[in-house]
Amino acid sequence: MIVAANWKMNPAMEEASKLAMAYASQTYDGVTRILFPPHPYLVQMAMRLADSGIRVGGQDCHAATSGAHTGDVAAHMLAACGADIVLLGHSERRSDHGENDALVRAKAETALADGLSVMICVGETLQERDAGNAQKVVLSQLADSMPDDIDPQRVMVAYEPVWAIGTGKVASTEDIAAMHAVIHSWLDERGLKPVPVLYGGSVKPDNAGAIFAVPHVDGALVGGASLKLMILPPSAKPRWKCCHPNRTLEFDIDWPYNCAIANKQVLIHANAGPDHPYPDCTGADWRGAFAAFRRRWPRYWRRRWRRRWRLHEALAQQTC
Repeated sequence: MIVAANWKMNPAMEEASKLAMAYASQTYDGVTRILFPPHPYLVQMAMRLADSGIRVGGQDCHAATSGAHTGDVAAHMLAACGADIVLLGHSERRSDHGENDALVRAKAETALADGLSVMICVGETLQERDAGNAQKVVLSQLADSMPDDIDPQRVMVAYEPVWAIGTGKVASTEDIAAMHAVIHSWLDERGLKPVPVLYGGSVKPDNAGAIFAVPHVDGALVGGASLKLMILPPSAKPRWKCCHPNRTLEFDIDWPYNCAIANKQVLIHANAGPDHPYPDCTGADWRGAFAAFRRRWPRYWRRRWRRRWRLHEALAQQTC
């Protein structure tokens, strides 16, 4: 499952740094996370997320590699800033800047040549859907925007119905399933079966679970909701990461839900302040964090974690 956060022209730098730290504080099994920050933030986000497993990408690139294109950015410049993927053909680029399928295709070809992967956006307007042309429009966009002989491991497709982006409206699960099935069928016919197809369009915490459960949906491209948290599928399994910068030990979370929430607070806060619920957790003191856990939930510690903790402590001495 893939979850991509498109920050668009948001937020302020201070808030972006806090969000990046929150994103990086946990890792998840079975989920690929991607962040598309504004271009001026790329270097900082790439540095902050370097060890988090989160991919960083650009929100757009120019079709040319250089030249007199004031305000534009080349694909190789994005790569130099730490990006490994670029978002292309978003409906806001198509509407605000008049981009068409041919231009999206040219940008994709340049990005691929410069070593980036691409996420190509397609989607119909409300008028096109009401006229019964939604699938025709989307498949036409795919055919004209997708470069020939593309490596299926380096491309993703994001289906975003234009009328659902930023409006609070969401396509029905039946409509999403039907469109994603058509897109996957089109890709399969062209030998691009491994290409994941994401859904985007007012994805929020209260509807994300239903969208992730739709057949043929391989993930989500999240806009405004990603400015508060990284939306994740229900199947995502969190893993703790040792807060100390020189320690790489990770271990699974599988205890009861209320304990998982509490220990997220214990172990993930890198800098515990005076109002921290567990003041003896300093971020770098992972033993102190577990001490707080033992005191608060001694029953779970005795039953399930004493033996496992000894194993982790032994491993930590070797890996930290």
